[in-house]
Amino acid sequence: MISPGHFAQYAQRSTSDHVQVPVPPSLPAPASASSQAPPLSPLTTSQYGTPILGQTAASSPSQSRATSSAQSATSAPAQHSNRIHTLATATSRSQSLEQAPVAESGDSQRQRRKAAVKGELQRKNANAKSLNSPYKMLTPILSDGETDADTKMDVEYPVPPSDELNNMKNPLLHCMYCQDVGTYIWKCIGKDCGVLACVAKAKGDHGCIDATPDELTKVVNVDASTFYCPQCHRANGKPLPYKIHGYSVRQEFTFRNYFPLLSVFLSWSGFGREYATDIIQRTLQEHFSHVPSRLRLASRKLKAGNNRPSSMTPDFEWLESINYEGNLLIFIDTHSDTATGNLVVSGNAANSNSVPVHELLRNYLGINLQTALQHIGKINSTSDAGPFIRGIVVSSCGSTGRVSESVDRLKRLVEMNIFDFVFSFAGVSTVDSLVVPALSRFVENVFVYDMGIWAALEGSFGEDKRALNNTPVMLSYAEYRKVDGKPKTRERVVDTRVLAYSNFKDARPWGLDIYQCSNPSCGTRAHNMVFHADGKQFFGRKWLQTSMKTKCLKCGDMRRNIRAPSWVHQCDGENLGRVWYQWPLSNSQRMDIGITR
Repeated sequence: MISPGHFAQYAQRSTSDHVQVPVPPSLPAPASASSQAPPLSPLTTSQYGTPILGQTAASSPSQSRATSSAQSATSAPAQHSNRIHTLATATSRSQSLEQAPVAESGDSQRQRRKAAVKGELQRKNANAKSLNSPYKMLTPILSDGETDADTKMDVEYPVPPSDELNNMKNPLLHCMYCQDVGTYIWKCIGKDCGVLACVAKAKGDHGCIDATPDELTKVVNVDASTFYCPQCHRANGKPLPYKIHGYSVRQEFTFRNYFPLLSVFLSWSGFGREYATDIIQRTLQEHFSHVPSRLRLASRKLKAGNNRPSSMTPDFEWLESINYEGNLLIFIDTHSDTATGNLVVSGNAANSNSVPVHELLRNYLGINLQTALQHIGKINSTSDAGPFIRGIVVSSCGSTGRVSESVDRLKRLVEMNIFDFVFSFAGVSTVDSLVVPALSRFVENVFVYDMGIWAALEGSFGEDKRALNNTPVMLSYAEYRKVDGKPKTRERVVDTRVLAYSNFKDARPWGLDIYQCSNPSCGTRAHNMVFHADGKQFFGRKWLQTSMKTKCLKCGDMRRNIRAPSWVHQCDGENLGRVWYQWPLSNSQRMDIGITR
């Protein structure tokens, strides 16, 4: 269980010369309403941060069209008359155009076309608030002053409040194979199974499971009371009494994590676009489309004067309303200080202000986050429910997961049972178009497919060579294990690793671009060296046994028959070239790869 002073202890233990903002002794309680900025008007912003566009601009073009449409529906003669009048007007305009002079210079024509295009763009922008308009009004960030009000990220499909159709305890039943609701949904009666599948009981029905009567005997071989899913039949070595229609029926990802999920997105306003946030949000919305009441999306801009923890109170109250029995994801999308790994919270690219991760959380989420973390941690430790996952994803430059002081701060968030995992990149720079798809898959694996946290990383970045070749990734995580003889007690095991791609050609042996020349008088870095396989080259599960030879381009030192250090581990399965090791490296491990100072 997290004591109220945990954040204070954490801050004191992580203080370093690089920390730019002093850490108070404890998290402050939310200030009174009088000291906070006034809430956004309910006429312009919904409970979920999405603009309610239809309640303003009563004279918008779309509403005018809707009004005229309603009036025309009640008056057919008037509608006919309007058509005649429109036709006559168009005819008169056509005649007047025919009589108009056609002589016009080339410059005049170009100016007229430019004016027409400009007017068309202005008309489109003017209609951007219309509900029926296909255009979205984009508001550029002109300044970062303390008087700027927060603009929440636009969520195209706002999460509706709980109601009878989206009940938290009675989600909509749907097939786990095709995600269709189907006419008939059967539940597997296998022990600890419970797979739901759509069933065709008569000719013409849709269903992944074909339980129609036999063509000759008209006998039904299976019904809802005797239904075992295909996985259970194969596990028991018994033939299936029905046919299967569907390729995905044999898929591995059958079970899903339907625990409620609160996802909080904190994004730096200086980006101007939110690619990572948008992809993750849309992925979660799609997966929770059958149970939308179990997903809550909240967002906040990282900018000067915008750190108001009380603004997030309604979102954490949603988690409190379900007794904190749900998962929690904090997604931070920003830049990082290359020297300290601190996260940028305000300013611009040339003059930015950065703080350690725990300060960012305290200033933007405050006591709301601390309370939720304490309750979920207690449930995980002393209850049969869950375990519920509390995770942080830091989508920033690699220094956050690369600088030792920053890594230590991230690790302590997990070691002190404040979070269950912290993810960060551990390279130098990151290219969103390369890494965000794999990052989305990692979030999906943890919070949708209910995979173990490390297995989720291997199943995302470990299977995406393009992403892992751009940057290694760091993951500090905890796994829960049941304790024998104590039914409501779980043991918590913490580990911190880096997953990397071994690439001799690009001077990253075993994923270590920090490798250095072993000549004590040289010590040049890996980019100034050449690496090749030495002797017999192994493949498959033995590929890590391949020896290496090096040549330093600076001092000319050559070495051969270099084996991979014992602390370098290859990933499971088919992850050829993927390795992992505990992080950060110890002094003895750094010496193994030539780092002597």
